[in-house]
Amino acid sequence: MVKKNNSFIIYNFILKIKIHIIIYMDKRIKLQQNNLYISFSSLLILVMIIGAPGAFAQDGRSYYPQLERMEQYYGEWLTTRHDADLLVEYDPSPLAVDIPGPRFTWLLDPGYRGHSQSAYHIIVASDRKMLDRDEGDVWNSGIVKSNQSVQVRYGGEKLESNREYYWKVRIRDEKGKMHPWTEAAKFNTGLLKKEDWKADWIGRGEANEIKADVNAFLGRSTFPELDEVEHDPRSPIFRHEFRVKKDIRRARLFIAGLGFYELSLNGEKAGGNILSPSKTNFRERILYDTYDVTDQIVNGENVIGVILGNGWFNAQKKYWGWRTPWYGSPRFIMQIEIEYTDGSRSTVVSNSNWKSSWGPVTFNCIYDGEYYDARLEQEGWDIAGYNDSSWSEVNTVASPGGRLASAMHEPNMVISIIKPVSVSEVRPGTFVFDLGQNFAGWVRFKISGQAAGTEIKLRYAEQVHPDGIIDPSSANAAQQEDHYICKGIGVETYEPGFTYHGFQYVEVTGFKGKPDMEDMEGCFVHASVEPSGSFLCSNELINLIHLCTVQSQRSNLQMGVPTDDTQRPERQGWGGDALMTAQEAMLNMNMPRFYTKWFRDFRDQQFPDGLVGFIIPRPGRCEDLIWSSSFVLMPWYQFVYYGDTAILEENYLSILRYMNYLAHQGSYDIKPRKRGSDPLFDKLPVEPHLPGHLQLSQW
Repeated sequence: MVKKNNSFIIYNFILKIKIHIIIYMDKRIKLQQNNLYISFSSLLILVMIIGAPGAFAQDGRSYYPQLERMEQYYGEWLTTRHDADLLVEYDPSPLAVDIPGPRFTWLLDPGYRGHSQSAYHIIVASDRKMLDRDEGDVWNSGIVKSNQSVQVRYGGEKLESNREYYWKVRIRDEKGKMHPWTEAAKFNTGLLKKEDWKADWIGRGEANEIKADVNAFLGRSTFPELDEVEHDPRSPIFRHEFRVKKDIRRARLFIAGLGFYELSLNGEKAGGNILSPSKTNFRERILYDTYDVTDQIVNGENVIGVILGNGWFNAQKKYWGWRTPWYGSPRFIMQIEIEYTDGSRSTVVSNSNWKSSWGPVTFNCIYDGEYYDARLEQEGWDIAGYNDSSWSEVNTVASPGGRLASAMHEPNMVISIIKPVSVSEVRPGTFVFDLGQNFAGWVRFKISGQAAGTEIKLRYAEQVHPDGIIDPSSANAAQQEDHYICKGIGVETYEPGFTYHGFQYVEVTGFKGKPDMEDMEGCFVHASVEPSGSFLCSNELINLIHLCTVQSQRSNLQMGVPTDDTQRPERQGWGGDALMTAQEAMLNMNMPRFYTKWFRDFRDQQFPDGLVGFIIPRPGRCEDLIWSSSFVLMPWYQFVYYGDTAILEENYLSILRYMNYLAHQGSYDIKPRKRGSDPLFDKLPVEPHLPGHLQLSQW
């Protein structure tokens, strides 16, 4: 077993292969029991060794027969890349831009090689018909002499909240020819001002619930000031009915549900987001999601349904401490803005008029899984006409403290469906499904022929023992299991919604009879970043290394955070892990929206003296130069790979504050130094030829 000890480790558990990428002095390559250990310092040597045909194996597939399946799923993922040529903030059609000066990007092909742009002309209109007349009432840039075609900053009238804007661009080529206008594109704005929010935070928790100091959890295992907190692991459900009497032109729904939420409108799920909202320091910033619900609202009675999970907000007491603080009981805020065809508007908000009850999810934890009792389902609870007279009134609760901001990065979604390769009965009544590859997410299990009250347990693991029994040891203290209690009616299908696992194998117990392999399918869950590049060569081992690397990277893009693992009770945004994989990620995926969100997490967590943490986002005072340096280096990478100057502008002052903090830390290694008078680094030594400060890295 390789331990994280003064080394940087990325764990890749794919198939029966483990790629351990380790920075340390020992340059070794070890092949043992189908486990592949590769150090960065040895990777070039490995490539040289296996570069010649037959040097390593005549046919890599004979060693790794599941390579074709991995290639298949990888190829399917590559096809998800959008073909849009017009982008706003890297998004083809953003639903809620919440910055005053969004940036425009275009990719135009005049139809011949060697062309270049010598000028551009952008127009932005508040009405599609006006844009079609080539009129820009919001912004008309005029002809701008420039070859810039990426991230051109908006320069028009002040944008309004919750509005739809249309835009297009034309360019002049190197020969002076002005090309035709592009097709129309659009972007929407979010709720740009605090006063735009008319809704209340609501939940089932007490209105006067204690507010924990989330910065005080690091380095502690007991919390006497929170002894009175009784953690409730259940998921509450909420409903509200409203009537629409006119034809709708446009409707947008804005919601932030903590820790996680599931949203339905008239019995149908709204959007594809899962494990949402993304993780932040909720005392500083809370991300809201935006949905276009124009087609889901009907003329007449409508019902909104919300289910809340615990997520990173209402963590179990046993995980309080360095992993996660306790922010409070689950709560949410929601607002629907409706525009009618006659020009009038109305608003539906979360407030004390909502009703609440407990749902069938009796336990949920990001690390330990979910328990679902189908007998507790309340059929029709989120459609009109349901009798909610036995439900409770909701409580208006306090805001968690953070400012509301639009989630402009890619949300978590089910990206791929993974079919099992086998199922075996390893013991009487114990079945193990092999999904054929390791990934993050969960399984969807179809159940039939089970009596009401039958409890089925699903346990997840990355490996198995020689006898086929699952080996969950890589999960450490995380339980990684889901429980489902059957209602005993027809075919039941279960998949969790408020947890996720890292796994290849699933153990099923409690099932009466023998499940079919077709009854289970894996749901590969991660942030819905799109592919930006691909790789293929003539050597199957190198192809396998690439597939495993990309699969591991995708599995660790979770809820707006580049995590260190998917199965242990950790899953944190360690700076060093993200730094060492950043350039690989940028070559394989479109990462700027995702990383931009994470850099903002750094700034949210920065202390007045400039210190930034090494696990982001996580409240509390901690710093380690080797790991915290990701905040200095990764914005530069984003500039290099994407030409993103705004990421430097946005983070520059915070990076300087961190550098100023470092200048006041450490020990002098030669002699006391003369202090300088630099206005920023007021205590920085002035002798640049001398070595700098000594810094200690804990890991």
